[in-house]
Amino acid sequence: MKLVVTILAALSLAPAALADSPSHDAEEKASAEARSERIRVVSIEGLSKLMADGKAIVFDVNGAETRRKFGTIPGAKLLASSSAYELGELPADKETLLVFYCANPRCTASDTAAKRAKEAGYDVAILREGIAGWAAAGKATAEVPAG
Repeated sequence: MKLVVTILAALSLAPAALADSPSHDAEEKASAEARSERIRVVSIEGLSKLMADGKAIVFDVNGAETRRKFGTIPGAKLLASSSAYELGELPADKETLLVFYCANPRCTASDTAAKRAKEAGYDVAILREGIAGWAAAGKATAEVPAG
């Protein structure tokens, strides 16, 4: 019985010992940094509402081929690149929510563009479903003029 009590006492101290270890602190810090870098995701319906209420500016980071195939979300601003766009292409007001989208859930161009804007101090989100999901949901799209 004494052995069982000793083992249980040792086990109850183990989490406290781990919490003070340098590797645990580093893991916690990395986890906190990852959470702070996460970009908010909006749904198709959520974006529709934000747009109807005038509470978001939408940015398309797709390439020309994807835009020809699916069109764009009406009113979306077209960025030429997800990572090398000019910050001057973004609004001066950093309080307005900027929503970035690309082709589909497997595409990460919207994440790249949103991260760049977030690092510049903007409030950002992404539409994970992309233009393919938007179109599949029966939402209106706009054709991109040839040229």
